Amino acid sequence: MIPVDKLLYKLDLRLNKLAGTEHQYISIMDKILALNEAQLILVKRKLNGNNIYRSGVDSFKKRYEDLQNLIIHFEETSTEKDTSIFTSYKVDLDNLTQPYFLPLEVSASCSKNSCSNRILYLFDIVKHGDLQVMMNNNNYKPSFEYQETLGVISNNKLYIYTDTTFTVDKAYISYLKYPQKIDKAGYTNYDGVASTDSNCELSENLENELLDIAMLELAMNTENSPQVEMSNIRNNQSE
Repeated sequence: MIPVDKLLYKLDLRLNKLAGTEHQYISIMDKILALNEAQLILVKRKLNGNNIYRSGVDSFKKRYEDLQNLIIHFEETSTEKDTSIFTSYKVDLDNLTQPYFLPLEVSASCSKNSCSNRILYLFDIVKHGDLQVMMNNNNYKPSFEYQETLGVISNNKLYIYTDTTFTVDKAYISYLKYPQKIDKAGYTNYDGVASTDSNCELSENLENELLDIAMLELAMNTENSPQVEMSNIRNNQSE
């Protein structure tokens, strides 16, 4: 957890010249907007393999620990049968306890004849265009015996497929949630609601990376060229 007051103070410290007042005033609303945009950019960077290590969130310990407090571990969900084209069981991702960002791992409790509570691993969330090919391929189609199935995500619904011989009774989803919005009391939001104090829930070790991204956005908006150059240098040095 990173206190919002600390983030706002350090943003001012980075953007201002300590011996003068140049580039001094930026409204709280603008700084909060930049911090929230920076927060999402930072999370996506940690998920993406487009970094100096070419590795994503689960690749090694540090990158996993960076986002571990945003990970919801195997939340149990109910399913609803869907028979459009291929038989599947859908999970409404809007009904998860936390705001869903993207899936990490999915398993399903399935039944076939007298055998129940058998766990099948969802080995892949496939591209929509690949679904028909994989469902018709014996090496990839769902199998109760081999304890594997596949799924797609569409319209914020997760569809877990079956070969029609078994049912999907429950799903267990590990997912990354959206980080809570950073905010600071003292202004009125765009929707007319008064702002409230809300800290950043990312790990403290991400503070500098978060500030670097937010500072770049604000420096470009205020034509603060020295800080744009400095921010680019800092961003290139970040993991």
